[in-house]
Amino acid sequence: MPPRNKRVASPSQWGWARVAHEQQLGRNVQTSTPLACCFAAYVPIVLLIAGLLLKRISSAVKYKYRVNPTNPYFAGIETIHTYQGRRLLLGPLWGRLRHPNYTGELMTLCALAMPLFLRFAWPPLICILLLCIVLLHRTQRLQARNMSRYHSSWVRYCNKVRYYILPKVY
Repeated sequence: MPPRNKRVASPSQWGWARVAHEQQLGRNVQTSTPLACCFAAYVPIVLLIAGLLLKRISSAVKYKYRVNPTNPYFAGIETIHTYQGRRLLLGPLWGRLRHPNYTGELMTLCALAMPLFLRFAWPPLICILLLCIVLLHRTQRLQARNMSRYHSSWVRYCNKVRYYILPKVY
């Protein structure tokens, strides 16, 4: 048997919370922006999935190459030999962009930012923009580090793979 001196709130005492919730829900319904197209909600979802797949696949290929470069999967893929005894990968993803994993990350961030067009808010936008700036700054830091580490091999790699993140843009 429960102790008698402890009181349990009755549903009538919680009525103010129900009223506040209904008012907020009504405000959200009244101020929501209707979608112009019935497929507009699927665009961020598709972009999110594509970005996650690109990031995951490019990171997995890079990891598998680092662990076992003699894997039969990498038999027909071109590489650039360095003076340190390593090889720079020029595979399907890594031969077009220097950082395809960052491209996937930026696609994911864009997909997360798309709902802000329906109902604007500063804090999420600032967070997403800061993450984009950090990724772009990291590409520059990696460029400098790899240039000092691989020297002429990195110059040859940069001549073959011209773009950091976006093909024909950056």
